[in-house]
Amino acid sequence: MLTCAHVISECQDVRVSFAQARRRDLIGLRGQVIFRGPWYGPGTAGDVAVIELDHDIDLTPARLLTLPDPSATLVAHGFPLDSGESGSILRVRLSSRDRIGEWSHIEADTGHSEFPRHGFSGAAVHEESTGKVVGMITDSSGSADRRTGRMLPIDAIRSYWEELDDLLDLKWLPASERRELRQIVTDAETDIPAHQLLMQTFPRIVRPRDFLSVWDAIRYVGEELMGQDRLGRFLVPLASHLTKERARADLEFWVGRTLSPVQAREVIPPSIIVRLEAKTKGGYFLTFSTWTDDGPGRPVHAASVDKNELRTVVEDNLPRLMERVVGQDPIIEFVLPQSLLYEPVDEWYIDRANGISLRDYRMVLRDVARLRSQNSVIRDKWITRSRALRTGRRPPPEVISCRAPSPGQVYDWLMLRPDMCVLIHSSRPPISVLRKVLVSGVPVVLWPRMRCAESDHAACSRHQLAGVLGLRVAAAPFDEIPGLVRQLRLEAREKRGQPHCGRRLALLWDDPDRLPDPPTYTDGQDG
Repeated sequence: MLTCAHVISECQDVRVSFAQARRRDLIGLRGQVIFRGPWYGPGTAGDVAVIELDHDIDLTPARLLTLPDPSATLVAHGFPLDSGESGSILRVRLSSRDRIGEWSHIEADTGHSEFPRHGFSGAAVHEESTGKVVGMITDSSGSADRRTGRMLPIDAIRSYWEELDDLLDLKWLPASERRELRQIVTDAETDIPAHQLLMQTFPRIVRPRDFLSVWDAIRYVGEELMGQDRLGRFLVPLASHLTKERARADLEFWVGRTLSPVQAREVIPPSIIVRLEAKTKGGYFLTFSTWTDDGPGRPVHAASVDKNELRTVVEDNLPRLMERVVGQDPIIEFVLPQSLLYEPVDEWYIDRANGISLRDYRMVLRDVARLRSQNSVIRDKWITRSRALRTGRRPPPEVISCRAPSPGQVYDWLMLRPDMCVLIHSSRPPISVLRKVLVSGVPVVLWPRMRCAESDHAACSRHQLAGVLGLRVAAAPFDEIPGLVRQLRLEAREKRGQPHCGRRLALLWDDPDRLPDPPTYTDGQDG
């Protein structure tokens, strides 16, 4: 169990009681301190201790959360001297979403209730609605005029006691493989600083923080960097820099058995990012940046624009972005509010003087709502549904006819198909239907920008073209869909006047592995 280092600093005989279980056999249990953080006095860092009980007990372990909901009601159970054997309940809220040092600052939820004070040190802070533990109280202000304190978040606690990672639900590696990897590098050392090795492997990233251990560096790669092969790219050179021969051999064996080969790694194309955020008082905030498999690049231009000047500003700035990725056949991504997804941006020019339009490139649309970090629910649906994109388990595309069902019916149908990740509309879908499709998390959506004018939608030309499109998309791997759509657009331009599934074709292609940095301006809401 976890507690504060200062709580047991003078204890010779450690005893643990689980008062809330209301069981006499769980009172006064003997335990041993197996870990102490570097804490050495009031206000210092690393106020963490781990107690191992002498015997196993039959209680369900707490569920831990590294990214708490900032709006959630937080509760702790402590034992101030005046609270008796049953203790006291403390309701708190975060003073800020930002940490100060390694701590999150907390304050009493109301002015007349219990407040952080002596007796709450080591108390688990949990979300009242879910029961998930988000941190541990370490300090109170000590002033009668201030009802505040400090909490050490789970994310900070695990930086001291790395075994805590074995109990967390971390998406970047399955739990059993992650535990084995952590055990291999426990107490391992490198012959060069880990941050230096990281920057040699990923030369485009900004200098990271100093790492506390080899595992801390691996965890940083898994959780902070992008690219499906990021672990392999880092672990292969890391093994050669480990100072202990046994750890080096074990890591090389683990990589070869667990990860796909990284030496014959496929070149991942870069992106040019054109991103728009709707401003609450009208107009848009426009940013341009690039992305590579090493991560996002810094924006090269930002401006506030009205809709009528949007095309001109984009066409003027795209050539400058091309200088960063020249010779690499980039994907050009328009990250847009949902209200702008019908704009014919593939018909805009990247070089108007020479008649070179965006149709000549792999041009895709993305939903800006998914990329906003605060939209965790929308991001969860999108990322979860995207897991089959690069596997052989991807189901064939579904075609929605010109006479689309109601938005609610479309949403319910998609919720019954959690594996559905490619959707094709026979004709331009109503915005209400498209919004439900996007909220459901479908990562690939195709539609023509034309509406169907025929009365029999079961046999209309648009539905037939969508069927042809479905066959061609079904045969394409996820990463090749933007290239296929480019080919279809060019084929349609060549066959002027003839029906073709690539004519005025829009492609929403949302790859969760390609996450550009958010703009500094965040005033906008989707218009």
